[in-house]
Amino acid sequence: MYVLFFSFNRIMENTTLFENLTTRDFLSNISEIARPSTTEILLRFEPYSVYIDRIVSPIWYIIGLFGNPISAKVWLGRKSRKNSSAIYLGLLAIVHMFQLIIHFVFVELTYTWDIPTNNKPVLCETLNVLSIIPQYLAPLLVLGFTVERYIAVCHPFKKETFCTVRRAIIVIACLTALSVGFACVQADLWTYYPIYKECFSKDGNQSFKQSGQLVQKLCFS
Repeated sequence: MYVLFFSFNRIMENTTLFENLTTRDFLSNISEIARPSTTEILLRFEPYSVYIDRIVSPIWYIIGLFGNPISAKVWLGRKSRKNSSAIYLGLLAIVHMFQLIIHFVFVELTYTWDIPTNNKPVLCETLNVLSIIPQYLAPLLVLGFTVERYIAVCHPFKKETFCTVRRAIIVIACLTALSVGFACVQADLWTYYPIYKECFSKDGNQSFKQSGQLVQKLCFS
């Protein structure tokens, strides 16, 4: 999928086809420019990126859809879940599973196979929020797991105090709430155009969107 976005951005940077057009201009019937989908643009200028994605991505989806549930079952099993670190790893597998499903429904079908799944009211904003939550939560879980391992290794006498299952659940709940809170901002950055049946970012929020993305990258990357 990243191949598609890289190719699409390169196309848009090296063509004057959509120069000086806003979102509303692009969707408006006033514009004399046709409104091809992202997939149509890629098939026209970078067809190999689409074909590669259609072949490679399903392989990773299959691995993830089978591997993550197995991993979650192992880490959250009756014996393993007594270890606080297993809680982080088990939930991380669940988050990755959720990410794969949302990515397939929201991104892969829409941009790779040209089957729009977000061109309906409410669904446009909802899918954008849901697609961001696991992207924020996954690195935070890795951070939480890393901090806990640091305490266990470098401060072993504090392990019994800080590295408990109860504390891990509380930390995970806080990290989940933080991720959901940041992700909810996406609901205000995207909108559904009922006349044109398109889901696109709002024109008036471009500066806010860029600032928000910069802050979020600094916090979650």
